[in-house]
Amino acid sequence: MESVVSTTTRATALIERLLSFSRQRPVQPEIVNLNRAVADSSTLLEQLIGEDVDFETRLEDDLWNIEIDPSEIEQIILNLVVNAREAMPTGGDLSIETSNRSFESGDIGALPVNRAGDYVVLSVADSGVGISEEVRERIFEPFVTTKANSNQSGLGLATTFAIAKQNGGGVAVSSEEGHGATFTVYFPRSRARTQIDVEREGAEPRRGNSQHILLVEDDLELRDVVDSALVGLGYRVTAAANAEEALEVVESIDHPADLLLTDIVMPGMNGRELSEVLQARYPQLEVLFISGYANDVILRHGVEIGRFRFLQKPFSIRDLATTIAELLAEDARPSEIESLYGTQA
Repeated sequence: MESVVSTTTRATALIERLLSFSRQRPVQPEIVNLNRAVADSSTLLEQLIGEDVDFETRLEDDLWNIEIDPSEIEQIILNLVVNAREAMPTGGDLSIETSNRSFESGDIGALPVNRAGDYVVLSVADSGVGISEEVRERIFEPFVTTKANSNQSGLGLATTFAIAKQNGGGVAVSSEEGHGATFTVYFPRSRARTQIDVEREGAEPRRGNSQHILLVEDDLELRDVVDSALVGLGYRVTAAANAEEALEVVESIDHPADLLLTDIVMPGMNGRELSEVLQARYPQLEVLFISGYANDVILRHGVEIGRFRFLQKPFSIRDLATTIAELLAEDARPSEIESLYGTQA
């Protein structure tokens, strides 16, 4: 079973990467340790780099955490490594380094960040052809490339720059023609712990207190798994295969549900439409949407990720338990709830 879970996790991560690269996956910031991200990408990086490049990593011990979508940090690492590899057509030296850095307000003028504070720094250095001053001034613009007659899009560094800025950081480049290049990415420190750290400490999923959950999911196997898990966590569950069945079930139960946990894309009435019908009857009903579809499909069904609580399939039972517990907290109301993953879609 451990082997099955491990393989499934790797397959999930691969699909999420592909969806992210094609811009078909909602951005979902998490607490990330950059050292782990580099280590997880190492196999792919070695295949990309090739045997004629001497590859080295220098990772700081006790590196601080950052908050970013894991696929975005993987994209940054891959973009910078591919860029470095192409600058060394006959081989050379490539290094990835991580470090903790703290900056005072007086340091900001010389850095690509807007505010003082603690940052986690990623540096990718190569011994390649270097970058001319003319190109260096425009290096982060879309479609600008350092390679003559290149068939590359020139979007890798622009994407890296955009991701860093969107997450409160920045990117700097140091290079001279014939003397290689170093790209340095700054990420604001997060003082939260990663989910892996929490799980290693044996933290149990948050439990319920007999609250009633209406579960609507057209996939039988997933419905059964979630039903069993929620019951095991102390909730009362009423399950339905679609919206029409859910509305029939609601008429037959004495106590209205505390939370609607519903798939978005279903045959007939979709999850958003179901939530509107039920919340018109029960204004205090909390709603948690789940879906495995891409962001544009979800939007077409009326669910804007930044406005509603949402979990992307596949999700862990721990994440589900945490989200439900937060939604059912005494001070939570539908109009006051923001997305678990921020306002970016």
